[in-house]
Amino acid sequence: MTKPDSCRTCGYYNLSTGYLADNVPERPRFALVRAMPAKDELVMLQPMAHAGGRAFERHYLLPLGIRAMDLLVTSVIRCVPNGREFPAGREKGLAVKGCRQYDGALWAYNPDVFVLTYSPTMLFKQPNLETFIKRALELVVKLSDDGHKVCLLLGDETKDAATPWLTGGMKKWSRHYWKGTYHELYKV
Repeated sequence: MTKPDSCRTCGYYNLSTGYLADNVPERPRFALVRAMPAKDELVMLQPMAHAGGRAFERHYLLPLGIRAMDLLVTSVIRCVPNGREFPAGREKGLAVKGCRQYDGALWAYNPDVFVLTYSPTMLFKQPNLETFIKRALELVVKLSDDGHKVCLLLGDETKDAATPWLTGGMKKWSRHYWKGTYHELYKV
């Protein structure tokens, strides 16, 4: 999908490709925030419709009785960087700040509990992290079943962008959760 005109004000506009809107079901089971979309998703125009998203649904969500289409799926940045790596330094700040204008669905969902875990993309490098992801999803389902509006933050890039006050890597914070509001994320 081509970028909306409002992306032109983003300092990262010329350093990335495409735009992927959020998946917003009528009543989300929970919100899932990841670093950025996969390039294949830009063609399919649907979050989690690519091979990796389908595998995540098949291995992690369906055993818990959840379909990807029932999740509010969003990204810290909604484009794919030309180098296909999450931006760093000044570019990271530009991209993260630029995409906050598209967080309307997350604002409307108004999560009250946030859970951190590893990004499933890390499983290619460290398959042993699977247990952490499964346990985090089990926690998210329990909190959701208890009536909370849960937001699952996936990966170091998401943690660093959304919660810069949390120091240390994901190893320190995986499966931690806290009550809060969207307004506390990204220093909004």
